[in-house]
Amino acid sequence: MEDLKEKFKTEIESADWSMLSHHNQRGALFVVKDIELADAACALAKDDTISVKLWLDNGNLAKPTQELIENWEKTPNQELADFLIVQPYVLIKIKPNS
Repeated sequence: MEDLKEKFKTEIESADWSMLSHHNQRGALFVVKDIELADAACALAKDDTISVKLWLDNGNLAKPTQELIENWEKTPNQELADFLIVQPYVLIKIKPNS
């Protein structure tokens, strides 16, 4: 799993809302909180349903709130998050002040 985590770490990129909004529209965008983005990606890729369910239940993995979406829509070209793609999902880690 460490090899996969290291691979995911090299694939982390930054995105603005204009890049992410269509993923949200298709229901594939998830916000990652209080855990590393690469750890969340590994859990999804390995089908670790126990971890994913725990994170969904405690809010560490969640769909973006309507309030966040409305704020991002005001500045669609401002960099707001780091992201990773784990087909068919897009995981984001919101940057401070976004």
